[in-house]
Amino acid sequence: MSTKFSTNRKRKSRKRGSRRRIGRKLAIFLYFAALVILVALYFSQQQIRTNPPKKPASLYFQITPLLISEGDKVSNDTWLVRTISFMIQPVGGNAKDVHIEWAFSDPWDKDFIAKNSSEPVILSSSPPQEIQVDDQGMIPVEIKVISNEAEGRITILFPQPKTE
Repeated sequence: MSTKFSTNRKRKSRKRGSRRRIGRKLAIFLYFAALVILVALYFSQQQIRTNPPKKPASLYFQITPLLISEGDKVSNDTWLVRTISFMIQPVGGNAKDVHIEWAFSDPWDKDFIAKNSSEPVILSSSPPQEIQVDDQGMIPVEIKVISNEAEGRITILFPQPKTE
């Protein structure tokens, strides 16, 4: 009988020991999981602080329309516009990695434009874009401007080309 009693005691102590190990492993796992979550939150906040929100492109850049060099008049109030040209000038500061898109044209890219200096931009769309003339007789063309400092859409008002 004494051997049976000692065997039961050993079994119970083994069960208690394995329960303690499981509890200890769970506590260590939860500690490291909490540590990983805290580190991830810290770095996500750091990235938000280092990347300030971009300014609206319409305030950061000044656009001077030059002309619609290729366009056909479809009706009194509609034009088929193929090519537009304008000047872009960053007035809010230097502009880095400037990217301009319009309709189906190839994007225009420039690495750097100094504050208050102008750069000519020519964009050609294929197929041509059908655009309605506004109330003042101007042709509104919307472009998308993206840079490290600013982002947004800008509407450029072009005068109607002279027709023959």
